[in-house]
Amino acid sequence: MPVVGLMGGFFESLGWTGIASMVIGGVVWVFLHGYISGVIANKIKKGDELTEEEYMQAELYTTMGLIAPPLIFGILRTTKYTYESDVLDFLGNFMGGGFFYEVLNLIEMIGAAIGVWTVS
Repeated sequence: MPVVGLMGGFFESLGWTGIASMVIGGVVWVFLHGYISGVIANKIKKGDELTEEEYMQAELYTTMGLIAPPLIFGILRTTKYTYESDVLDFLGNFMGGGFFYEVLNLIEMIGAAIGVWTVS
C-alpha cells in the first residue's frame, strides 16, 4: 500500500539529502555521458576529424542510451515499488539527476537541429 502524499519515482525524498544525491547523480551522469559519447564518436567517425553530423549522432545515441535506465527505474518505482525505502529513494534521486541532465541535453540537441543554437 503506497503512502499517501509521496510523489513516487524521482525526487521522492527531496530534502537536503535528496537534493544532494540528485546533484551527485547529475555530475556522475555528465562524466558518464562524456566518456560514452567519446567512445561512440571514435567508433563512428569516418575520417581523421569528427564532423558535426557524426558528433550529433554520437550525442543522440548516448542520450538515448543513458536516458533509458532512469526512465525505467522511475516507471517501476511509481507503479510497482511504491513502498517506502531509503535505498530506493536515494536511487530515485540519483537517477533523477541523471535524467534531468539527459533531458536538458536532448533539448540542446533539438535546438541545434532546428537551428536555434549550435551544439559545438
